[in-house]
Amino acid sequence: MFSPPIVDIDLSQATQTDIDHIANLIAQHTLVIFKNQNLTLEQEIAFNDKFKNVGSIVSHCEDSFKKLSVPGSNGKILRVGGLPNQDGNHGIAEHADEMAWHHDFHWNLEQKVCLIMLRAITGVENSKTSWLNNIMSYIDLSQEDKELLGSLKAVMKRYIYLNITSFEEDDKGRRWATGEEYPDYACDVIRETPLGEKHLYFPFHQIHRFEGMSLEDSRDILERISKHIIQEKYVYHHEWEVGDVTICDNRTGLHMRHECPHISMRLLHRAMFDYPERKNV
Repeated sequence: MFSPPIVDIDLSQATQTDIDHIANLIAQHTLVIFKNQNLTLEQEIAFNDKFKNVGSIVSHCEDSFKKLSVPGSNGKILRVGGLPNQDGNHGIAEHADEMAWHHDFHWNLEQKVCLIMLRAITGVENSKTSWLNNIMSYIDLSQEDKELLGSLKAVMKRYIYLNITSFEEDDKGRRWATGEEYPDYACDVIRETPLGEKHLYFPFHQIHRFEGMSLEDSRDILERISKHIIQEKYVYHHEWEVGDVTICDNRTGLHMRHECPHISMRLLHRAMFDYPERKNV
């Protein structure tokens, strides 16, 4: 069973040495959990800044998306959920329906940061997010499948809606996220962590097909391997409480948000950054 480490530390007091240790845990386990974090916005930003390449939406997103950021964060922290701010703007992932297994920023991995941090602010009770561990699921693959997947490059989709109610059914009764092929980009299906461990990169709802392979043959592989990686032994279910912080490696696993009828009351903060320069890996 995938059980991520729960680290007993006050993140407002974290040193760079602590950050390097946390980075190693993430690289090894895909996901790390912190409980009872009572951070101010300034403390949250200071913690994030101890990592590398903290992302901001200020410089490259249109104004409508900038409205999703937390005031005072310079676009480095986004609001997640349906709780409106003082201007009536909700956060990202504001719909109540289940949000299917996915990976954030699934196009052009070489130019995107690895780590995603979520901090529970309010209204999160009785809501659940699940993560899976594709380091573990890779280890358990047959040698035949390791060789097959090692030879494949995934051609990604764009313009995807991950709301599961929007999925379309194919002629075999399988349901897929809608979207179109992302041009001029394909990535390896088997990759390595910063620690040199192999893992699957397999956001199956966001892969259109495999390079040199038909859509139908690609979907047969997507269906079979996805059934393997979402087995409960590779999945961790997190029941949110206010003050929880999670940091995941966005490439070594996938995550999903379960149906949340009270989404209009739910608010989390979301930041993105990369492994620190001084990580001990």
